Amino acid sequence: MRQWPSRARGDGQRRLAAEAIREETGRRDLPLTAHSREDGDRKTAIDAVMDTFARLDLLVYTTGVNPALDTSAIDLDCCRRMFDTNVLGALGFTQLAWQAWMKDHGGSVLLMKTVAATGVCRMPTYSATKAALHRFTADLANQLAPRVRVNALAPAFVQTSFMDTLTALPPDTIAASYPLGRVGQPADVAHAAAFLLRSSWITGVTPPSTAESPSPRSPTTAPTPPPASPSAEVRKERRNIPPTPGAGLAGEAVSQPPRRGSERRQFTGSACAGSRALKTSWRALES
Repeated sequence: MRQWPSRARGDGQRRLAAEAIREETGRRDLPLTAHSREDGDRKTAIDAVMDTFARLDLLVYTTGVNPALDTSAIDLDCCRRMFDTNVLGALGFTQLAWQAWMKDHGGSVLLMKTVAATGVCRMPTYSATKAALHRFTADLANQLAPRVRVNALAPAFVQTSFMDTLTALPPDTIAASYPLGRVGQPADVAHAAAFLLRSSWITGVTPPSTAESPSPRSPTTAPTPPPASPSAEVRKERRNIPPTPGAGLAGEAVSQPPRRGSERRQFTGSACAGSRALKTSWRALES
């Protein structure tokens, strides 16, 4: 199997990636360059897709920027560019896809967040942009239903060249802190993306990644033994907890009572976990 470029930035690398996808899938491709913050570029890209394929069934937004700057001294214009790219770019492309095709014919939208959307990553501005996408996922799913489904992925560390620029910790140390004992691979994200894009009864969902365990492992810490079984009174109280209003296929999170020492969170309608990078997602969709 041919290895696709791991970071298809620039026209040359983008065309190589498109060529590899075409050879793997046998499908037509249309490599484009469009600035996510520019209204005109977004419209030109959507128009080119419609002119070439006469339809637009899937939209995957993975564009994001994260300047490594101290938030206490960050320039506010830089913050605005981050929100323009990470949030408004996603909304702008979704609006155009809706208007061009999905409003009348249906479709599926996938937004790319990270664990920074709901976790503490010491990057407040970046995390705020991903938290905005987290909210957009549920609200757009509600507003665009039933024609269009909107879901998201929120991966943690994935083994790409970009990962090396984000952390000074050794990869083995990061991997040891995850329940599955490894960081994600691009294929992990691709399969999760393909699942959400073609699952016709899931919307408004962000599946938790392996890094979102409530009790991450530490390579130097022994596992905590489970507590004693709850008393009959506690079990009775749990059975009498009323259901959360509105929780359903729109992806609302249902907090479950603690069980065996860990707090579990169920995302209704969700059946997969994600990690990062979508360079193999088209092949996954074809499989």
